[in-house]
Amino acid sequence: MNADLFLATLGNNPKITLVKRTCHYLQVNISNKHMLDDIAKNMGTNRSKLASSFKDVIGLGVFEFLRKIRMEKAKFLLVMTDTPIQQVAFDVGCENSANFSTTYKKYYGISPREQRNLSLNLKEISLKFSRSINDSEYLSDNVI
Repeated sequence: MNADLFLATLGNNPKITLVKRTCHYLQVNISNKHMLDDIAKNMGTNRSKLASSFKDVIGLGVFEFLRKIRMEKAKFLLVMTDTPIQQVAFDVGCENSANFSTTYKKYYGISPREQRNLSLNLKEISLKFSRSINDSEYLSDNVI
């Protein structure tokens, strides 16, 4: 489930509000390097309150959530754009593309390059299928 959609289903108490604000902050600043103390300070709280609120509300630690949204954005960029893999890594906050590849493979079970190749192959198959459908429609419309 999309993080924003999930968070929208939650109520509004101070803990939930803190988590929502922090999630938004992390999504907006996804490519930045983060430290728990700095995030907590930006949210006007302390690290232990922030960490426990995250675990209680969404069942993930702050950095587990950050990894999740980074990997989701990376997958989107790999599948939907032709952004170079090294740039994708940078865009999601990974300065080292080798570390990014290792993390991505651990998270999804395939490397970023395999993901990109798979999506390119699927796009090519889809395009060929679409063309064959259009060609057969053309032929059937013009048969006497």
